[in-house]
Amino acid sequence: MAMGIVDSYGCGALIAVAGYYLFPDFIGGVDEEARMHGIVSNRRVLQERM
Repeated sequence: MAMGIVDSYGCGALIAVAGYYLFPDFIGGVDEEARMHGIVSNRRVLQERM
């Protein structure tokens, strides 16, 4: 069940946050709103896993 949560919700959020720092041009440029949404989603995923 934990892997399902990560697969469904965590991967996209992790890529959004990592992409913001590592390869912003590849994901469509620097987007502060997408980064903050990714951080909120990551927190939610981690809270559910705990």
